[in-house]
Amino acid sequence: MRHQRSNPFRSQRILPLWMVMIALFATGCAQPPLESADYRVRHPILVGQEDIQLSLEAPFSAATLSVTDDFRVKRFVQDYMDRGRGMVIVELVGPPNASPAWQEQARQILLRSGLRPGEVGLLSGVTSGTGVSVRMTYTANTVKVPDCPDWSESTAHVPGNLPQSNWGCAYQRNIGLMVKDPGDLVAHRYASPRHPRRSVLVITDFREGGVTTSNKSPEQQSGYSGSEAAGREVVVEE
Repeated sequence: MRHQRSNPFRSQRILPLWMVMIALFATGCAQPPLESADYRVRHPILVGQEDIQLSLEAPFSAATLSVTDDFRVKRFVQDYMDRGRGMVIVELVGPPNASPAWQEQARQILLRSGLRPGEVGLLSGVTSGTGVSVRMTYTANTVKVPDCPDWSESTAHVPGNLPQSNWGCAYQRNIGLMVKDPGDLVAHRYASPRHPRRSVLVITDFREGGVTTSNKSPEQQSGYSGSEAAGREVVVEE
């Protein structure tokens, strides 16, 4: 009995040569993903958060605060105004019998340095530690900028027709280093409340070429005020 030998290629469909060539051509000319060509994606500015702390050793007060501690507090408050989020938490560190009056002293110092009452919170209880101190903490936004220059790719051979790896790196890095509050890169902050009617008048006068400043008194125009202006004759030219 004679057996026919089966052809292994008979059951498979063989694409015509012209279809194979079209498929290869389409693959080679496919456009790269748009996000891979965006320098903001290739060189991202990463925004995070960190806890900033400042400790004052007791005893202290607003009147007896040393020059060094006064500078530390002012820098602490200014940094909070620039990039702080949430409240400044004031906690007492020391033995269980430590007086909570030091917390109130620290709170008053922060208020005198420019913070509003709603921005300062007192943590109840005493945190165990050596000595007696007051620790102030808040959460701040941070930024991590890309490392430049980025010469990881060749400038001569770019088969994907994408921008070179260093393209846009310095631009992103400069933005990250210049921004005061990195949180503004994620979402803007709301403007402080102002009188809406006054804002509309200023914008309207600016567009029409009018005067956008308020009328000043003779003292304000002379640059003196109070007792200084009282002893000087002010001449206002028409």
